[in-house]
Amino acid sequence: MSLADAELATVDGFWWALRPGSPVYREARLAAARDATVRAGEYAEAFGGQLGDLLEAADSGLLTAQARSDRWAFSGSRAAAGRASHRAESAPPELDLEPERQTVSAQVDARFAMTRPSPGQAGS
Repeated sequence: MSLADAELATVDGFWWALRPGSPVYREARLAAARDATVRAGEYAEAFGGQLGDLLEAADSGLLTAQARSDRWAFSGSRAAAGRASHRAESAPPELDLEPERQTVSAQVDARFAMTRPSPGQAGS
């Protein structure tokens, strides 16, 4: 007897998620940190200065006074899990057990010092 043949049976709840310790999360955080450093250097250059020391860095939202409760900036997708009641005349439902593609992202707030712009170079 299969589950689909059981009377009054429902199937609910298979979903896919990366393990919390997956190295993919680390890779996303490192990419966000590299991007923040590049952007900070570009801003410093635009003001006629150079990028200085890193002063602070944290997951996005943690450096502000109103830190959000969601400490992680990633999103996982879930596979759809449907409920179906069995009828004798219907074929058993098919279950798609292939994991869905997941997107992992990270955001970082970083504050850097910059050197003083040379006189007459700011904004040039």
